Amino acid sequence: MTKVLILSTVHKINDVRIFYKEAKSLKKLNCEIYYAVQHEELSEFSIDEIKILPLPKAKNEFDRITKVQYYAFRKILKIKPDIIHFHDPELIPMVSICKLLFKSKVIFDIHENIVGSIDEKTYLNSFTKKMLKFIFPKIEKLFIKNFEAKIIAEKSYAEIYRENVIEILNYPILTTQKISEKNFKSELNFIYSGSITELRGIFQTLDIFLDILKETKISHKLHLVGDFYPESLRSEIILFCKKNNIEENVVIYGRIPLEKIYEILRECHIGFSLLAPIKNHIASLPTKIFEYMLFGLPVIVSDFEIYNNYIIQNDTGITVDYSDSQKSSKMIINMIRDVNHLYIMSENGRNSVQNKWNWNSEEKKLLNLYEKLLN
Repeated sequence: MTKVLILSTVHKINDVRIFYKEAKSLKKLNCEIYYAVQHEELSEFSIDEIKILPLPKAKNEFDRITKVQYYAFRKILKIKPDIIHFHDPELIPMVSICKLLFKSKVIFDIHENIVGSIDEKTYLNSFTKKMLKFIFPKIEKLFIKNFEAKIIAEKSYAEIYRENVIEILNYPILTTQKISEKNFKSELNFIYSGSITELRGIFQTLDIFLDILKETKISHKLHLVGDFYPESLRSEIILFCKKNNIEENVVIYGRIPLEKIYEILRECHIGFSLLAPIKNHIASLPTKIFEYMLFGLPVIVSDFEIYNNYIIQNDTGITVDYSDSQKSSKMIINMIRDVNHLYIMSENGRNSVQNKWNWNSEEKKLLNLYEKLLN
């Protein structure tokens, strides 16, 4: 039977795009699906017929690109996959070697503007960032031209990658459960879901939420769902909440499974996605805005041009100036006071995701790619 190896040395085992969307979709093919990923359990096991090949947990970034990659190479050597579908730029040289050794077909799944995202890496100093921005395009050009396919998660990446490219967007998985209509007339539950970082607007979100509490004098809640980068950011947020006496209004979950996120979204009313205007953000569509819409949450996003079609033209939320929290607060307070319009935005977002912006269409493209490579 054909063997497919999904490989990541960076992402978590329950990564939504890799595991819940792509790996589970690939079960529809007549293949053995393997998933090599960092995990505390070192014995191999299966989840939903997907064979998990655990890699040791990295202590730091150097550990990840040395020890973890060495164990990943051993897994590849053991199973000799027909297709290697990998997700991390740092794996490009190692996977290229495996392609030569085992004649595997290779799919590089590109989640972000790689050079543009270097500025977000808080663990890198400015010299290292400059060096990587110079070196990485040359590494890409040397190696990835021989890969059978490059999957891009954003339309804008087609300007960077031009050959053997297929666009598979990060639209949400539709839920089979009934989604009830929101009640926007009382206390509201706001949510910030996804990686929690300064550049992804966590402190802008907190400042705005604080303004909303002061102005409306209603005990709204803000739910924070996702990993903290760096982890010390969690303590800063807790300190902010204590200093401003809003500990009871801010609920911190950390990273949780997709099913739990959907449960929380079911109870929430409005979703935040305020991203800093850096290169990797202004041309990207965060998955969370579509998850918000799926559950009928009007969205609040940065005023980037890419959002015009999704937010402005379809009337699913509002765009605000990331750099002006005071002005943004006023706009959002006006938004939540217009209850009738909240219902309209809620319905528009839900209908748009149900009818066009969902994983069903992207799954078809993924399966078509695999069928083409396997034949």
